[in-house]
Amino acid sequence: MQAGMISQEEAKASLAQINAGKEQIKTARSKINVGKKQISRAKTKIAKAETTFGSKSSQLKKAKQTIKTNEAKISISKKTDHLRRKKRLQKQNQNFHPGRKN
Repeated sequence: MQAGMISQEEAKASLAQINAGKEQIKTARSKINVGKKQISRAKTKIAKAETTFGSKSSQLKKAKQTIKTNEAKISISKKTDHLRRKKRLQKQNQNFHPGRKN
């Protein structure tokens, strides 16, 4: 054997280490790909959740506006009814003459 040369056993051992390193690289790449897929799925879930949140938020705003509108209508209706009653009573009082037969 010449200087700088390695034995067949050392060559086999080195080849085994290289192959083991290649397997580790394959495994690492596989894990990276799995991680990328998980990230992609998570991003999709986040996007869906944001869309749902936006929709629910919009529905909530509409519901609150409807409540305000209905409360305003009720308030106006109460005021209108009160004014009608007041006018009716005033008219009855104007038409009331004690001692006179209607």
